[in-house]
Amino acid sequence: QGSELWRRSLGTGKETRVAHDDAGIGGIRWSPDGSHLVYSGGMRRIPHNVSPAYSGAKLIFAITEYTRGRLYVVSTSGGTPVEIDVPKDASSPRWVDATHFVCDAVSSDYKTRTIYLADTATGKTRAIHEDVEDKFWSMPYDAGAEAQPSPNGRWIAFLSDTDGWDHLYVMPATGGAPVEIGKGDFESWRPAWSHDSRRMAFDA
Repeated sequence: QGSELWRRSLGTGKETRVAHDDAGIGGIRWSPDGSHLVYSGGMRRIPHNVSPAYSGAKLIFAITEYTRGRLYVVSTSGGTPVEIDVPKDASSPRWVDATHFVCDAVSSDYKTRTIYLADTATGKTRAIHEDVEDKFWSMPYDAGAEAQPSPNGRWIAFLSDTDGWDHLYVMPATGGAPVEIGKGDFESWRPAWSHDSRRMAFDA
């Protein structure tokens, strides 16, 4: 009968039911201060048994259809989850601070990539950066192109090919003009923040 999200104290062993979903729960991530959890709810697995005419009636192909869920934020002590208004095809959330996270979404025609900043108190989101391509948004799967908040929550790094190469950019966490890091005729992939938020490492 659905899924439940529980929290267990390592010190006392006390267990608290945090949330329930009639379908499924996944993609759980702690807020930086440990006070809230973001998760995907409403995910369903729908099995289909198909026997196409070309294969004959004695062969059955088992196919599983996965429906995407919605993002929710809930207090680790329980309560009513807040639904976050982000596109269904948005990437996994990455926390900026205790009340905000970022996620990315690519439009259905693959021409626009948008970075969203979500306010977990209100459930509202706003676009803080957008890349628009003439042909299509294309970057290797493992390039690490998604928005990455700095450890101190002040900056957001991401990859963009605005100048013709996949390069690293940094902008304020609240939005603003991005600054290109490491210009040149090469690709910048798999960026990572230093713990003090003052430097970044990346593959070139």
